[in-house]
Amino acid sequence: MKYFTHVIIPMLVVLLLVSIFTAAAAIKFNRDKAKSESTTQDSLTTQSITNLTNINPADFDSIVKNEYSLSSLNATQIKADYKLSAIDIEVATDLKPSSVVSRYVYSAASDATNNWLMTFTQLSNNFTRMSIPKDDYLGNVLEINTKLWKFNFVTALQIAEKNGGLKWRESNDLLGVRLTLRHTEPKNWLLWVVEYKGENGNLILRIDANSGRVVSEETPDTIN
Repeated sequence: MKYFTHVIIPMLVVLLLVSIFTAAAAIKFNRDKAKSESTTQDSLTTQSITNLTNINPADFDSIVKNEYSLSSLNATQIKADYKLSAIDIEVATDLKPSSVVSRYVYSAASDATNNWLMTFTQLSNNFTRMSIPKDDYLGNVLEINTKLWKFNFVTALQIAEKNGGLKWRESNDLLGVRLTLRHTEPKNWLLWVVEYKGENGNLILRIDANSGRVVSEETPDTIN
């Protein structure tokens, strides 16, 4: 009896305490694990949806302004009458801001053969400059009436997304997106032409650069 009192009971108490502490530790571990997994999932979800389709377009305003200013300065140093005539944007399949390549295209009345362009790459933060034959790239482009240029390419992409672009992406394998700002025939409206490139064909949407309306060639020419 003395052995039971002095040895067995203390052992049972120790085992009980160990069990309690083990159970508590297991509960805490599972709780912390669940919290960690939830945080990781939230982080992954945030990472997966952060792209040009849902960022604030104003975040790119200063970038576009600086690129436009720098390209204009460089263009006029080459030829005084070079005028901005197109902006051509390429976006990779992930639609990330870092995947953007922007080309500012200039033309001059005194040069019937070539356009001049300055290319900015967001990923490397570098730029290149070159003269290129009109026949090789964009053809004859008119000077942009900048008074009609009211929003940047990010806004244009988001307008396109709401007007069929997102639905198209959900059922097609996207190869990239091209957005071109220029005056287009037959009525020389200033449009953002948004082209979704796919394995089995492309989707093209035209957006008035002044009003933000999606337009077609049949839309009355009062939009600008």
